[in-house]
Amino acid sequence: MENVQLAKVGPWQFDIPEGWRHKDNESSESYFEAPDGEKGLYVKCIELPDPQASPQAVAEYVQGIHFKAFTELSGSRWTVMGRTVGEQEGIVRSVLDLYDAQANYRVLSLVVCGKQRAVQITVHDYWCTDYGATCNAFGPLVASVHNTQPMV
Repeated sequence: MENVQLAKVGPWQFDIPEGWRHKDNESSESYFEAPDGEKGLYVKCIELPDPQASPQAVAEYVQGIHFKAFTELSGSRWTVMGRTVGEQEGIVRSVLDLYDAQANYRVLSLVVCGKQRAVQITVHDYWCTDYGATCNAFGPLVASVHNTQPMV
């Protein structure tokens, strides 16, 4: 297994592969990138002013915006490789896996949330020539995400 380093953003922490570094990015203040620049991840902490009916509603809303943003891009040919939602002790983990084989581009969106607080981590493989390898590379990161404070 690859060595990892702990990343903390707001109340969330997760493991990212060793060597990935925080990098300035015009789209996000919370962007990390692999040393070769072929993979990157964006982190967005979300605090809702009013609690939602359920954590599933929060996850569905956030993933819906993300799905629409990618699939409506002109010229893109995204295929949904997987879409899962699971809940444990009031915390929902939602994964949306998109792949554009023609462009060799994979995007994995993870939302972990309660009724009012969420984190979205979007991992990009900008040059995905081996889908299986990128699944193995992103799996530990997805599994490691957790909140360090009690969930609302």
